[in-house]
Amino acid sequence: MAIRYAELLEEFIRDSGAEGAELVSVDGLAIASVLPSTADEDRVAAMGAAILSLGERVASELKKGNLE
Repeated sequence: MAIRYAELLEEFIRDSGAEGAELVSVDGLAIASVLPSTADEDRVAAMGAAILSLGERVASELKKGNLE
């Protein structure tokens, strides 16, 4: 299944012009990634989870509901 995720990420990169993409669990674990060779997959995954957590806290503080 991870192979299919990688294909979807590659398609996303192609269509968006992004330099890389990663699918990350809410716990910060990399599920699939297509990143530049210089990127640390685990570090990017952890930062993505941290950003999600921060976004959830901001939305809660501003009483804007839950992020989905």
